[in-house]
Amino acid sequence: MVNTLIDPKVEVANLGYRVRYVPHEIIKEHNACYNVIYNGKHFVALSIVAPRLPYEVWIVPHKHSPRPFDLDYEELLELAEVLQNVVRIYVDILRFDNYNMWIHMAPKGVDEFHWHIEIAPSLPTWGGLEKGSDSYIIEVLPEEVAEMFRKHFIPVQGGEGS
Repeated sequence: MVNTLIDPKVEVANLGYRVRYVPHEIIKEHNACYNVIYNGKHFVALSIVAPRLPYEVWIVPHKHSPRPFDLDYEELLELAEVLQNVVRIYVDILRFDNYNMWIHMAPKGVDEFHWHIEIAPSLPTWGGLEKGSDSYIIEVLPEEVAEMFRKHFIPVQGGEGS
Protein backbone atom coordinates (compact mmCIF):
# COMPACT_ATOMS: atom_id res chain seq x y z
CA MET A 1 0.00 0.00 0.00
CA VAL A 2 1.34 3.41 -0.95
CA ASN A 3 0.94 6.38 1.35
CA THR A 4 -0.59 9.07 -0.85
CA LEU A 5 -0.62 11.72 1.89
CA ILE A 6 3.14 12.30 1.81
CA ASP A 7 4.93 13.62 -1.26
CA PRO A 8 7.39 10.88 -2.39
CA LYS A 9 10.24 13.41 -2.51
CA VAL A 10 9.65 14.32 1.13
CA GLU A 11 9.51 10.66 2.12
CA VAL A 12 12.77 9.92 0.30
CA ALA A 13 14.37 12.96 1.92
CA ASN A 14 13.32 11.59 5.31
CA LEU A 15 14.80 8.18 4.46
CA GLY A 16 17.89 9.79 2.98
CA TYR A 17 19.67 10.12 6.30
CA ARG A 18 19.79 6.36 6.40
CA VAL A 19 20.32 5.34 2.79
CA ARG A 20 21.07 8.17 0.37
CA TYR A 21 24.84 8.20 0.80
CA VAL A 22 25.35 5.01 2.78
CA PRO A 23 26.23 2.71 -0.16
CA HIS A 24 29.12 4.91 -1.30
CA GLU A 25 30.39 5.14 2.28
CA ILE A 26 30.06 1.38 2.65
CA ILE A 27 32.15 0.71 -0.42
CA LYS A 28 34.74 3.35 0.49
CA GLU A 29 35.00 2.93 4.27
CA HIS A 30 33.62 -0.55 5.01
CA ASN A 31 36.54 -1.55 7.23
CA ALA A 32 35.87 1.30 9.65
CA CYS A 33 32.08 1.15 9.80
CA TYR A 34 30.64 -2.05 8.33
CA ASN A 35 31.25 -5.76 8.25
CA VAL A 36 31.56 -7.01 4.71
CA ILE A 37 30.30 -10.54 4.10
CA TYR A 38 30.80 -10.52 0.34
CA ASN A 39 32.27 -7.89 -1.99
CA GLY A 40 31.74 -8.86 -5.62
CA LYS A 41 31.86 -7.28 -9.03
CA HIS A 42 28.37 -5.74 -8.80
CA PHE A 43 27.20 -6.12 -5.18
CA VAL A 44 28.37 -5.97 -1.60
CA ALA A 45 26.63 -7.89 1.22
CA LEU A 46 27.17 -6.69 4.77
CA SER A 47 26.19 -7.00 8.37
CA ILE A 48 25.59 -3.40 9.38
CA VAL A 49 26.97 -1.92 12.60
CA ALA A 50 23.63 -0.77 14.05
CA PRO A 51 21.04 -3.29 12.86
CA ARG A 52 17.39 -3.14 13.84
CA LEU A 53 17.25 -6.93 13.98
CA PRO A 54 19.82 -9.64 14.83
CA TYR A 55 21.44 -11.18 11.74
CA GLU A 56 20.24 -8.33 9.49
CA VAL A 57 22.05 -8.31 6.13
CA TRP A 58 22.10 -5.58 3.48
CA ILE A 59 22.82 -6.25 -0.18
CA VAL A 60 23.88 -3.06 -1.93
CA PRO A 61 24.81 -2.57 -5.60
CA HIS A 62 28.13 -0.90 -6.37
CA LYS A 63 26.54 1.05 -9.22
CA HIS A 64 24.42 4.00 -8.12
CA SER A 65 20.84 3.61 -9.27
CA PRO A 66 17.54 4.68 -7.68
CA ARG A 67 15.75 1.45 -8.71
CA PRO A 68 16.78 -2.13 -9.58
CA PHE A 69 14.88 -2.33 -12.89
CA ASP A 70 17.89 -1.77 -15.18
CA LEU A 71 20.06 -4.67 -14.03
CA ASP A 72 21.68 -6.65 -16.83
CA TYR A 73 21.91 -10.46 -16.90
CA GLU A 74 25.32 -10.61 -15.20
CA GLU A 75 24.15 -8.32 -12.39
CA LEU A 76 20.92 -10.31 -11.93
CA LEU A 77 22.88 -13.56 -11.77
CA GLU A 78 25.22 -12.22 -9.09
CA LEU A 79 22.31 -10.76 -7.10
CA ALA A 80 20.44 -14.09 -7.28
CA GLU A 81 23.49 -16.00 -6.04
CA VAL A 82 24.08 -13.56 -3.17
CA LEU A 83 20.41 -13.76 -2.14
CA GLN A 84 20.54 -17.55 -2.40
CA ASN A 85 23.59 -17.63 -0.12
CA VAL A 86 21.99 -15.41 2.53
CA VAL A 87 18.73 -17.38 2.56
CA ARG A 88 20.59 -20.71 2.61
CA ILE A 89 22.60 -19.57 5.64
CA TYR A 90 19.44 -18.39 7.42
CA VAL A 91 17.62 -21.68 6.78
CA ASP A 92 20.32 -24.38 6.76
CA ILE A 93 22.94 -22.99 9.15
CA LEU A 94 21.02 -20.74 11.56
CA ARG A 95 17.77 -22.75 11.33
CA PHE A 96 15.56 -19.67 10.82
CA ASP A 97 12.44 -20.72 8.94
CA ASN A 98 11.01 -17.22 8.62
CA TYR A 99 12.71 -14.13 7.29
CA ASN A 100 11.71 -10.80 5.78
CA MET A 101 13.17 -9.03 2.78
CA TRP A 102 12.75 -5.36 1.91
CA ILE A 103 13.73 -3.76 -1.38
CA HIS A 104 14.34 -0.07 -0.79
CA MET A 105 14.10 2.00 -3.96
CA ALA A 106 13.15 5.50 -4.97
CA PRO A 107 9.62 6.31 -6.06
CA LYS A 108 9.04 7.35 -9.66
CA GLY A 109 10.51 10.76 -10.40
CA VAL A 110 13.10 10.64 -7.60
CA ASP A 111 16.70 9.82 -8.53
CA GLU A 112 18.56 10.89 -5.37
CA PHE A 113 18.55 7.43 -3.86
CA HIS A 114 20.63 4.25 -3.94
CA TRP A 115 18.44 1.14 -3.98
CA HIS A 116 19.37 -1.83 -1.79
CA ILE A 117 17.90 -4.94 -0.19
CA GLU A 118 17.63 -5.58 3.55
CA ILE A 119 17.04 -9.12 4.83
CA ALA A 120 16.46 -10.24 8.41
CA PRO A 121 15.03 -13.29 10.15
CA SER A 122 11.67 -12.88 11.92
CA LEU A 123 13.03 -13.28 15.42
CA PRO A 124 12.40 -10.74 18.13
CA THR A 125 9.23 -9.49 19.67
CA TRP A 126 9.78 -5.82 20.26
CA GLY A 127 9.01 -4.44 23.68
CA GLY A 128 8.47 -0.94 24.98
CA LEU A 129 12.11 0.10 24.53
CA GLU A 130 12.22 -0.80 20.84
CA LYS A 131 8.73 0.48 20.04
CA GLY A 132 9.04 3.70 22.01
CA SER A 133 12.61 4.77 21.44
CA ASP A 134 13.59 3.38 18.03
CA SER A 135 16.48 1.67 19.85
CA TYR A 136 16.99 -2.06 19.44
CA ILE A 137 18.44 -4.78 21.64
CA ILE A 138 20.67 -7.03 19.53
CA GLU A 139 21.95 -10.24 21.12
CA VAL A 140 24.72 -10.91 18.59
CA LEU A 141 27.53 -8.60 17.49
CA PRO A 142 27.50 -7.56 13.82
CA GLU A 143 31.15 -8.63 13.60
CA GLU A 144 30.17 -12.16 14.66
CA VAL A 145 27.33 -12.20 12.12
CA ALA A 146 29.68 -11.14 9.31
CA GLU A 147 32.29 -13.74 10.31
CA MET A 148 29.70 -16.52 10.44
CA PHE A 149 28.23 -15.55 7.05
CA ARG A 150 31.70 -15.36 5.45
CA LYS A 151 32.50 -18.84 6.81
CA HIS A 152 29.44 -20.37 5.11
CA PHE A 153 29.23 -18.18 2.00
CA ILE A 154 29.67 -20.15 -1.23
CA PRO A 155 31.70 -18.25 -3.85
CA VAL A 156 29.56 -16.49 -6.44
CA GLN A 157 30.35 -17.39 -10.06
CA GLY A 158 29.57 -13.93 -11.45
CA GLY A 159 31.36 -12.06 -8.65
CA GLU A 160 34.95 -11.47 -7.72
CA GLY A 161 34.75 -13.15 -4.32
CA SER A 162 34.66 -11.89 -0.79
